[in-house]
Amino acid sequence: MGGPAKEGIVRRRYGIPLMFLLAFAAMLAAPYFPFQPIYLVVWGTAIWAAIDSHKLEITQYDSSLAIPPLGVLIALVLFWPITFPWYLKLHWRIKNGEIGQKGGMSIIPFVIGGVFLLIVGAGAYLVWQAPMLMNLMTLSMSATAEYRDPVKVSYNGSDLELSMSDSKVPKDSTARVRVARGLATFALTRFSKPEKLKTVSVQLKNETQTAGVTVGRNANSFKWTVAQLRDSSKLGFAGGMSTDAPTVTPAGSPAKGSSTKSVVNRAAMSTAGASAGGAPATPAAPAPRRAPSAYARLRSADPTVRWDIRTTLFADFDCDNAPDTVVVGRRRTELHLGLARANNPEAQILIFDVGPGKESVSSAQAQVEIESLDFDPADKGHVTLAGFQRSGTCKGLTFGDDGKKKVHVFWSRQTQHLEWFQR
Repeated sequence: MGGPAKEGIVRRRYGIPLMFLLAFAAMLAAPYFPFQPIYLVVWGTAIWAAIDSHKLEITQYDSSLAIPPLGVLIALVLFWPITFPWYLKLHWRIKNGEIGQKGGMSIIPFVIGGVFLLIVGAGAYLVWQAPMLMNLMTLSMSATAEYRDPVKVSYNGSDLELSMSDSKVPKDSTARVRVARGLATFALTRFSKPEKLKTVSVQLKNETQTAGVTVGRNANSFKWTVAQLRDSSKLGFAGGMSTDAPTVTPAGSPAKGSSTKSVVNRAAMSTAGASAGGAPATPAAPAPRRAPSAYARLRSADPTVRWDIRTTLFADFDCDNAPDTVVVGRRRTELHLGLARANNPEAQILIFDVGPGKESVSSAQAQVEIESLDFDPADKGHVTLAGFQRSGTCKGLTFGDDGKKKVHVFWSRQTQHLEWFQR
């Protein structure tokens, strides 16, 4: 003889297996949906439970989950793996008369209500902070595009912090300071509320891959006040840093990283020897002999390059109202563009591969010519050029083959170095 028929959606002992089955089915269906199907499962069962609880008048029964329908909905959405099987069991017990009327007050509704209020508060805070979060996200993306490496950005109310891998940054200390300061200035010009900033800090991180996990450590940390970053004078730019060694910034780095490293190291040793009392890196020479002096300085910076004095150009390239010297050099499949500044013994060198490619020139015989900087970056297809300042006096450089994209070189007010773009 059988007992009374048992009613309900499922037997109470099947609630947990059903929860796992639905979760597993949602996982299998995930590749076929533009969103995670588990959300559909959670919200679907939560809405069903809220409607069902209203029909059962669940609030009159003695259970911690016997709360108003809205509470049931919130409980299932927030704690679905626990509350869904729990509600199925409660449904079964009510349908089969295995539960009595409500006794004392349960703490569960207050817990669920508190969690719900926390989530609502967090959502309201995110909405309130949305403009700042969007600005930080945009700043991160634009800095990543500018420096060709992921840049992470954070803000704590008065300090803007940026971090970037040092894998593409030259290893000498002077170059690292210049790159870090250029990144800090770049971020300052794009931060939506600069008046709230006190300092901008930059961390260059050394990252290594270990068993598929990226391990990072701080290789260098830099910090400037807003006033220091806005001081564009040479004294302000050089505050707290050495300017003895030639540098290459990310925008001016060659396609082959090893070439940059060798040039920077050799140039740094050359100038270091001069400062220690050795032969001066820049022999004193009268103005008419500026070209031989520049030639000697560039040859000292990298004697492996064949610097062609016939390519010498004179103009104010670093925007200090004094004529500088540019000489073209060649080494195997590379074109070297050397700058000898009138008021600074530091030699600057840009290196380009010769051949097809984004960061190359297509011919070793490409002619370098002086170019006016009296133009709007938009005229060259750029919304902005970091460090570029329109000028009717100082000059830039351009070179490349007819019918091909040409390289345009300009002096960056941010990095205090030659930078370039190809258009």
